[in-house]
Amino acid sequence: MWSWFTQAVRRSPVAAFCVLVFGLEWLLFLAVRWLVPQIPPTVALFIGSWLPNLVGVLVTAVMEGQPGVRRLLGGFVLWRVSVKWYVAALLLPATTVFLAIGGHMLQCNPVPAAIPANMLLLAALSNLILGPLSEEMGWRGTLLPRLRARWNVLAAGLLVGLIWGPFHLPAWLIPGLPQAGAPVLAFLLLAVAFSVFLAWLFDRTGGSLLITCLAHWAINFTGSSSGIYGVPAILWLWTGVWWMLVVAIVLFDRGRMARPFAITKGDQFP
Repeated sequence: MWSWFTQAVRRSPVAAFCVLVFGLEWLLFLAVRWLVPQIPPTVALFIGSWLPNLVGVLVTAVMEGQPGVRRLLGGFVLWRVSVKWYVAALLLPATTVFLAIGGHMLQCNPVPAAIPANMLLLAALSNLILGPLSEEMGWRGTLLPRLRARWNVLAAGLLVGLIWGPFHLPAWLIPGLPQAGAPVLAFLLLAVAFSVFLAWLFDRTGGSLLITCLAHWAINFTGSSSGIYGVPAILWLWTGVWWMLVVAIVLFDRGRMARPFAITKGDQFP
């Protein structure tokens, strides 16, 4: 059985990653919804959010062995990059939130209800654990580099986003999770824009999962703490702002975004 599994992964690691992530996720959803409904939604959210990392480590171990797993984990300590990438990772997501809320207020609408100040620390920690730390080894550490072996940064980022977005769909089907009030299409479009942005940061920093984690955290924290997800009109504005940012990145860094390979032949992923 194990031999058959490893052969299947080695034949198509991208397909294997996607099948495993979505298969395990939907098994979890079915268990929570119908088989074991006593499981709290927050527990299901925690387990589900770590599936990309678990599958990423598994696929990497099969494809590259221990050196590959060490490389994957090493992305979290790749911190010696220019300060401008830390600034971009943290401030650009926050700027998009301010622009979206500002555009909403210019139409004489009220400011959305942000979370209370005494909840900010908890929100910061939860948004770090659920998403950045639990997913980046999978989406950016495993899937993105293998797509980058065939596609440029822009195309690979778009492809990851088209897979990453639907991964979150069960959150709309489990009562009690925060995504329930958000327009699904806006969220899916946001996920693709986020993915291109994160792919650009990953490429520009030489594969730093630390930087993509910081950016992923900034996106999640500023979005959830500002109350954007509870106001569909602002969420759509945020989507528009993010796509304008993506277009700006593509136009001003088109040489890098269109570069066919991010890795040398000797380092090429199988």
